[in-house]
Amino acid sequence: MNETIEFLKHYSPLISLFTFLAGLYFGNKQAIGRDRRKEFNDLAEPIIENFSEMQKWLERQTFTSAHLLPTSKIEKIKRRLSNRKLKQFERLLERYRASLQSIKESPEPAIHFGMSEAEEIAARSSWANHYPEAISIIAELNKFLRLR
Repeated sequence: MNETIEFLKHYSPLISLFTFLAGLYFGNKQAIGRDRRKEFNDLAEPIIENFSEMQKWLERQTFTSAHLLPTSKIEKIKRRLSNRKLKQFERLLERYRASLQSIKESPEPAIHFGMSEAEEIAARSSWANHYPEAISIIAELNKFLRLR
C-alpha cells in the first residue's frame, strides 16, 4: 500500500500528463468521426429522398425518367466510401440502373376496353413485371445509405 502511495506521489504529474494527452487524442478521433458522419449524412439525405420519390412512382407501376439518379451527388458520396463499400454500392447502383432499363424496355401492355379475356391474358403473360425488383433494390440502397 505504501509503495503505491509513493509511486503516485512521484509519478502523478506524468500520469496526469498522459491521461490529458490520451483524452485529447481520443476526443479528437471522436470529433473527426462525428464530422465524417455529418458530411456523409448531408450527402446521403438528398439521394435517399430521390430514391423515396422514385419508389413511390414504381409502387404505382409508372415509370418516369424525371427521377433518375443525380450523378454529381452520387459521385460525391462515392468519394466518402471505403473501397469495399464502394464496390458494394456500385453493384447496387448497376442493378438499379439495369432494373430501370428493363422496365423502360418492357412497358406494361396496353389493356383496353373491348379486348377479349384471352387477348388480355396473352398480353399480360408476355409481360415481365420488373417493378418489384426495382423496389427491392431501392430498399437495399436506402439501407446502404441510411443516416449514420
